[in-house]
Amino acid sequence: MAEAAAVGRTRASTELAGSGAARPVGVVVGASNVSRGIGQVVAAAATALGGRADLHVAAGRGRSFGLDSRVVVRTLPSVLASTLWRTLEATPVAHALITDVGNDLMYGQSPDTVLAWVDAAAARLRAHGARLTLVRLPMVRLRRLHPFGYECMRALLFPRHVRFSWAEALRRAECVDQGLAELARRHDAAVVVPEEVWYGVDPIHIRRAAAAAAWQHIFAAWTVAPSAVRAPHATVVPWWPHLRLACALPAGAGFAGVRVRGAIPVRGRSVTQEVQVWVH
Repeated sequence: MAEAAAVGRTRASTELAGSGAARPVGVVVGASNVSRGIGQVVAAAATALGGRADLHVAAGRGRSFGLDSRVVVRTLPSVLASTLWRTLEATPVAHALITDVGNDLMYGQSPDTVLAWVDAAAARLRAHGARLTLVRLPMVRLRRLHPFGYECMRALLFPRHVRFSWAEALRRAECVDQGLAELARRHDAAVVVPEEVWYGVDPIHIRRAAAAAAWQHIFAAWTVAPSAVRAPHATVVPWWPHLRLACALPAGAGFAGVRVRGAIPVRGRSVTQEVQVWVH
């Protein structure tokens, strides 16, 4: 991990040599929505930070904040146990996003436990000087979910985990959502309330057709400084770096029993804007 992180830092230092401009550092913590929309996530975050940035992403389908998780033959360490924190070390962070809170409820964890894990991640990011943005649960869409739709979603996405009734699952989600609002106040975080139009039949994953607009909205609070302006042109992640990001296993992941070591630096470029991404 240290060697891979050092490679990333060396590349960033080399590219900045002579420019006199330090890249702002951004951190994105999430799960499946981040992984599904990684191209839009990177593009929106980089554009908000002025087009040049170092981004650290701790995400992955089914990612838990406090537990190791498994999807078929792929395993992931928890967010709190990821390589993100060792890689950052004493690095100042300009902005951080926490999203995709909710998997742990379906893993049988109580709302208090889930919120304690999110609080711990937020506190670590704040210790790096990050200005936080926190995305609440898509409650407007979830409240419209039919009990049969809930059972289908649970069977498809969380087949091996605790079975709650729809009423109990909704109660727990409401508790976490209200707790996230309180955490945002405590950590002086910007708050994003997901819009119902972002979701379709699937009540927890952002529709691909809505992804670009949704992520631009989510990253609206990210600016390097109050007087900073956004990149004059939107950052574009070309197809090859986009594919590498989409296929990259987070550091510490396991696939068919093989463990991935170290953060993976992936650089995306458009004409004059540049961003480097570490996947944790």
